[in-house]
Amino acid sequence: MQQVDGYCERIGPDFWAEPLNAVTNLAFLLAAYALRRHLATVETISGTRDPQSSVLIVILWAIGLGSLAFHTFATIWAGIADTLPIIILILTYVYLALRRFFNLPIFAALLGPLALIGLAVLFGRAGFAGGAYLPALIGMLVLSVAAAVRGQNEVSYGLAVSSLVFGVSLGLRTLDEPMCTQIIIGTHWAWHVLNALTLYLVIKLHIDHRVRAG
Repeated sequence: MQQVDGYCERIGPDFWAEPLNAVTNLAFLLAAYALRRHLATVETISGTRDPQSSVLIVILWAIGLGSLAFHTFATIWAGIADTLPIIILILTYVYLALRRFFNLPIFAALLGPLALIGLAVLFGRAGFAGGAYLPALIGMLVLSVAAAVRGQNEVSYGLAVSSLVFGVSLGLRTLDEPMCTQIIIGTHWAWHVLNALTLYLVIKLHIDHRVRAG
């Protein structure tokens, strides 16, 4: 079975050839667990269910497990299991954020994910590193500014902080191969940790906004 060797830490075909890249996927699982507990508490206090946030948490679980599979098996199928949940979460979150934070109708909210797909295609054709993730960062910044314009300071601040963390994590992901001779363990593992923090922050913001909005 064809294997994928795209990370600094991997030096062979063995199952445990990327220990740091594999173990740090626990950050996604811990984030999902913490969010599940937080959501359960919020639902108990409010007396209402939040299925949209539950969907985001389920996808976050899938991200952690899929990335763990990829950084151990390192096969094409595992690569799909790694990237597909991330894409689904990005597109789903943008749609739900436009619905929840800005009260947009369904059709208008669907334009958000479509815009990100369009940007990803453009960046990919232009050869930008991390072209699949740059649209997500741009989208977060745009939503943060839009929330600030509308006077939604908590949403704006939450998205701004999340954007900062995500920007740093994306930079570390990009530097993994170029810095491999200087940092022999690579930097991809740090992308996992900070990306998990980013997802925790944005999903918690999604949960808490519903409570604040009543």
